[in-house]
Amino acid sequence: MEEDKDTLQNPHDKFFKALFSEKEEATEFISQTFPKDLVQHLDLGTLELDHNNYVDEELREHFSDLVYQCTYKNTVNLKIALLFEHKSFQPATPIHFQLMRYMLNIWEQNLSQKEKLTPVIPIIIYHGTKTWKKKNLSEYFIEEGVLNPELIRFLPQFDYLLTDLSTYEDDEIKQIFQLISLQTGLLLMKKIFEKQLEDDLKSIFASVQELLKTEKGRSIFRILLLYLYYATQLELDQIIKTMNAISSEVKEETLSLAQKLILEGKIEGKIEGKIEGKIEIVLYMHQKGLQVEQIADLTGLTPEFVLEIIKKFKS
Repeated sequence: MEEDKDTLQNPHDKFFKALFSEKEEATEFISQTFPKDLVQHLDLGTLELDHNNYVDEELREHFSDLVYQCTYKNTVNLKIALLFEHKSFQPATPIHFQLMRYMLNIWEQNLSQKEKLTPVIPIIIYHGTKTWKKKNLSEYFIEEGVLNPELIRFLPQFDYLLTDLSTYEDDEIKQIFQLISLQTGLLLMKKIFEKQLEDDLKSIFASVQELLKTEKGRSIFRILLLYLYYATQLELDQIIKTMNAISSEVKEETLSLAQKLILEGKIEGKIEGKIEGKIEIVLYMHQKGLQVEQIADLTGLTPEFVLEIIKKFKS
């Protein structure tokens, strides 16, 4: 897992791509959110990430994308475009305008590479605070009173799928999705803009103990923490306090990531004073001749972290 300066600037995009680029998570999301008459004909075993970029500069203002290739009815190759609306509100202009441009980018690439035109299933993933109002493109024209019904046939007609997280209850998300990574990730995305997020953290992360059993799970847990940290105003000590209430293993994994970020200077300027102050305390105690084990015992840090602080910061 890599963290860079863009993580701070685009935490929602980074988290979306990190979570849904995992094939297992993408497979369960598609299988549980697509209409049953559609998903039953998808061979999800053929799901494969498409690494091409179809979002141009103009579209980048509206959403991020992850595209999967998949076989439909054993004969048709299609693309499933997961499009993440990263704003906290629904755009004022019809989403169809952006979707038409996006699908055209895919089909133009098909033609330039002398490939068959590929059907595209677009699905909008939205985590804003207000419910998304889905309409057909023709409805926008009729509402403005500039189009008679008989002229609708001259408009482009296509549909898109929508997952509006604001319409899901927390328990519903937990029931629909079995993967802890997907449950926790969607709950966090749903609540990331809410003022009472801190009060809900323990409930959101209640099952993350299961993630720590595998290396992939630990990586996803760290991605969840980074998203929580960079996308909110919560300080590191608040996050650690919540994780401590879940289990000692979760706390240790959280501390391990926090220590790594501190030492690499990834969270300078945002880190809460209590943790930053411990670095100064460690250095002072070391200067006064205390042993590493004594410093660790007095500060509550691990001996390994005390040694890293001494090596990195001593003058």
